[in-house]
Amino acid sequence: MQKKMVEVNRWNKDLGFPELDMGIGINTGEVVVGNIGSEKRMKYGAVGKNINLAARIESYTTGGMILISEDTKNDVGDILNIKDTLEVMPKGIKTPINIYDVIGIEGDHRLQLEQSEVKYTAVQHSKGQRYRRWFSHWRSHALRK
Repeated sequence: MQKKMVEVNRWNKDLGFPELDMGIGINTGEVVVGNIGSEKRMKYGAVGKNINLAARIESYTTGGMILISEDTKNDVGDILNIKDTLEVMPKGIKTPINIYDVIGIEGDHRLQLEQSEVKYTAVQHSKGQRYRRWFSHWRSHALRK
């Protein structure tokens, strides 16, 4: 999906729309899936703590990043190219967890993401919790256009 964003942004540019960036957060675990709702309003969805954790992991991304949980890293194995390991304290989690910045995959797929210079900065939360925030100079520049 990240590699297809080049095409999406080319199309957007041709039509006069702004460029888009996308961050991806992935977690592995059991979830509940199915039709949720009533007869009047129903949707197919997935719920559970593992869905929530994936959303929390995604909240740490900037455009172009793929961050994964420890469970996903362990399930996928050694074919991932990991740029960095980050310790974070997502909302709703009692102890810090490690998340991993994926920049490529080997094996039959052999895909690599384009790399940009990203500066990692630790930020102290007002309640004393430590959070990691990512800032990319060129991405924030692109968002101002």
